Amino acid sequence: MAAPVPQVMDEKDTEAAPMQVSMLEDPQHGAWSAYQSLGEGSAPVSNDSLYSKLFCIMGGIGKPAGDVMVGEETKFCCIHSQLFCGFQSGDSCPAANGGCYMFKPELVCEGSAKIFCIKLGFELPKTPYIVCCQKEVWRG
Repeated sequence: MAAPVPQVMDEKDTEAAPMQVSMLEDPQHGAWSAYQSLGEGSAPVSNDSLYSKLFCIMGGIGKPAGDVMVGEETKFCCIHSQLFCGFQSGDSCPAANGGCYMFKPELVCEGSAKIFCIKLGFELPKTPYIVCCQKEVWRG
């Protein structure tokens, strides 16, 4: 059996390049930026009902719905991760997203999680060290 013979196309035979497809930015459907903190969305904060803290562990009762219904946010050394499901501010449309990014290493270790109205969090110890039901017990 003989080897195939290469075929040379006639120089007159030209073909136009196919039309290129490009995506346009649509701010209505843009992705959520992973660089924004979920803030009070998942982290226990002092104005939550029953907010309490023991050195580096925090807990609180927040709104069951809102920007974050179920979610987590963690920062450790050089990585920041987030995952959440909730409702967009303003128009109350459902929203969900997750992601992470890395940054220059620094002394940071904190995280929070929310499941409906229950919020839990941890951080490197900061003052006040002990809070019980929104009342500071020990500032240090």
